[in-house]
Parts: sequence; structure tokens; C-alpha cells
Amino acid sequence: MLTGIDVSSHQGPSPDWRGSQVVGVKATQGVSYTNPHWKAQVNGSRAIGARTIHYHYPNLSRDGALEARFFLDTIQPLLSDTDVLCLDWEWYDQSNADILGSSALEGRTPQQVAALVAQRAREYRAQFAAEVRRLAPGRRLLLYCDRNIWTTVDDTSDALDGLWIADPDNPAGVPGIKHPWVGHQCACDPVDQDVWAFDSLAAWDEWALGGAPIPPDPPQPEPPPPEPTPDDGQNRDWPAGASPWTTTLTLQRLQKAARQDDLTGEDHVHRVQACASIRATLDLAQDTIMPPQGTPWTTHFRYYWSAWQRSLGYTGADADGVPGETSVYRLTERIGLRYWDADRQRDTPSTPTSGRVDAPVPGCGVSTPYGKRKAGLWPAKGYHTGDDYACPEGTPVVAVRPGTVTVRDDGVLGCIAILSADNGRHYWYCHLLKGSRVTGPVEAGQVIAKSSDTGTGARGKHLHFEDNASPTTWGTDRRPDW
Repeated sequence: MLTGIDVSSHQGPSPDWRGSQVVGVKATQGVSYTNPHWKAQVNGSRAIGARTIHYHYPNLSRDGALEARFFLDTIQPLLSDTDVLCLDWEWYDQSNADILGSSALEGRTPQQVAALVAQRAREYRAQFAAEVRRLAPGRRLLLYCDRNIWTTVDDTSDALDGLWIADPDNPAGVPGIKHPWVGHQCACDPVDQDVWAFDSLAAWDEWALGGAPIPPDPPQPEPPPPEPTPDDGQNRDWPAGASPWTTTLTLQRLQKAARQDDLTGEDHVHRVQACASIRATLDLAQDTIMPPQGTPWTTHFRYYWSAWQRSLGYTGADADGVPGETSVYRLTERIGLRYWDADRQRDTPSTPTSGRVDAPVPGCGVSTPYGKRKAGLWPAKGYHTGDDYACPEGTPVVAVRPGTVTVRDDGVLGCIAILSADNGRHYWYCHLLKGSRVTGPVEAGQVIAKSSDTGTGARGKHLHFEDNASPTTWGTDRRPDW
């Protein structure tokens, strides 16, 4: 496989190109922004013999064809025959109101709004691609997006001329998707790093010039021989052998299945039984219960659980494949098993559905999800420690569950409201408008503050929402779940 990096203005005019064979360079955004270092970065990468990808970042509120014309006009002076174009299909810095208009949000649930944003994203992709193909026929056009967008927004597997998938959670060359890919952004520290499914630059050139089809996925290395299985009475190859069914699905065991590959015993039974149950319930007859060769168990399990979450109406980051109380309980109801929360010793979710709301910012979806990694951002832990909801200043934010609100101030997180909820978790609402916070007991859905951009860590108006184990100690985070 070929290797390389991708850059924008943040990396300056002279990034470290060493070892790069293919380099992606951000050229434009919207209809007015051009990367001030684009020319220097393109010329610098070419000086070491690297191939170039020019990419455009969209503004979904605008016409895709208009932005395509601006993109092509900008890059035309530096285009070479083997250059490839790319649409950077993501919009984490754009609020739902920015994309759809505030009036489109009125009276709609977060799920309905998310569906409209996804529809608009697909429309933009079609507009942009059609105009590029009209004005630059024969030029290869890639689609770049992360695994979350590809699995929750795309509904036609339209990767244009090839998919460049961002998935730093999986090893280089083994992204957690089933669709054929051309590029895999496999790391983002200290800079975005990529591998490409080509054996040589000559193969890249042949493909870029239209003389070869999209390359097949590169062959995966043979897995090492399995270690001897301890004689603990569990059949790790289930369901091929006897089926050690369990009658109780435990929330914590299923959450472990989404995060840890090397499971044994009852933990292993849980993840396989969950996959089998979802496969049967959703009639996923084409999918295998056991992971295909080279696919980590965590990726395989989260694929199934994300399908289950989407069947319940969750979208975006809420359908990320990590089990929460509601989705686990709903599965046990569907297949006739018992639900168990080992942390709280409960056989039902901590509150009925009426005791929670769908989002901390009504009508807004997640703009930057928990766990996202990006070079130069979130240095304290190396990843995004909560979910961001992009919204205008002064937007009401609400308690996601019943509980008690306390407040504190922080130089980075700004004005904070901490909801100590009835489920034992502590939800941190950050970058709030000064003077807008309430304190004391609250009910689910009650307004507790308004959004802003207080604190040095804010990059634009939004709510940063964290799910912590402690009301006083930052860094005890998990993926937000309530």
C-alpha cells in the first residue's frame, strides 16, 4: 500500500512530507475561502515526487454546483494529469439551523431534523459531483468522510469514484466498513495519516488517468494461529458448536463487547448472542454472526448494534454501536430475555422513557461527536471528551434527566452547569452563557441554561456536553448516554 498524509492551513506551508507518496491538500471551503498555504503545500509535496489530492470542504446551506465551480476555478492553475479531486463530505462545524434554516427546525424532533440534514448532505453530494463531472470529465473524484457519516448518512453506497474513509480506531488498511475503499485515514496524531490501496505510484497513475478500475481491497495478512483455549467450559467458536445461551443480557457486558476484542466466557456469549438476536430480529440474512477474517470483534459487534439503534429511530452519534440502557432494554423486550444493570442492581432502565429527553439542545443534533480525534485539538486527553451541539448564542439547553444542578466556572470550559442525575451520572454542560444558569432540583426537559462560547476551549457558539462519573473531577468521561 502507498502511504501519505493530508493537510490544511493548520499545518503551515511546509509540513514534514517525509515518507509521503500521496498527499491530500485542502484547497477550498464554501465559495470564498482558499487555503492560504495550498500552493506551497502542493508544490512542496510534488518536490518529493508525491501524488496530489485537492479537496473541498462544503457548506451544506449552499448549492453544491456553485461550490464545485469555485473549487475547480481555484485549483485549475496547479492541476496535473495524475491529480485527483475530492469532496470532504463532513459538516461538524455547521449547526442544523445553519444548514436548514431556523424555521425548518420548528415542531420537529431531533430524529426528524437529523434525517433532513442527512437528506441535504446527500443532495449536496449529488450536486457537487454532477458539476465536477460536467466541467472536468474523466477526472477522478473521491468522497472523503468518517465512518460515522458513511454508516449513518449515506443510503446508496455512492462513493463517487472511490471512498476515502476516516477510521483511526482500526489498524491501517483495515477500516471498519464493508464497502470497497481507495484510501484509509488511519491515524491523526501528530498529523492525519493515510494508506492507499495501490501497490505502486505507477498503479496510482494508471487509475488516476482512468486506465484501471478501483483497486480491490488489499489482501489481509493471515491471522496468527489461535492460542490454546482454556478449558473453562465455554465454546468460543459458538455458534458453530453447542450454543451456551444466556437468559439475561447485562448492560455492562454488552458495553464491554463494543470496546474490547479479547473477551471470553460469559462476555463472549453476550456479544455473539446479541449479534445473532439482532440478525434474526432485523432479518439481516446476508450478514454473518461471526466477524469476517481481519475484522475486529468490536467493529463487527458495533455494526450490528448500530443497526439495532437505527431500527429504534436513533441517528448520527446516537447510533454509534455502543449499547445504552434503552437500546439494551428494548432488545431484551423484543427477544424475551431479562435485562440487568450490574452497576445499579436493576432489572429495568433507571427511569421510564418519560424521565428523559432526546437531546440536551432540543432540535439540534451532534455536530462533533465524543471520541473524535484531530491533530492539534483536545490535547488534554487526545480525543473529544463529549458531544458538541452547534447552536446560536442564547439557545436554551435542558436537563436530559431529572436531577440536581450545580454550577462552576473553568478557564477552558467556561461557565458550566453540572446535572447530577437520578441515574448516578453527572452531565457537564459547558461554554454556557454567563448569568443564564439555574441551580437546584430540575425535571427532565427543564431549561437549565443557555448556550454561548465562554471559556478558551470554545471554537464557535455551541454546547459541549459531557457524561462524567464525578461532579467535581474532569476527565472521568464516557460516551454520553442517558
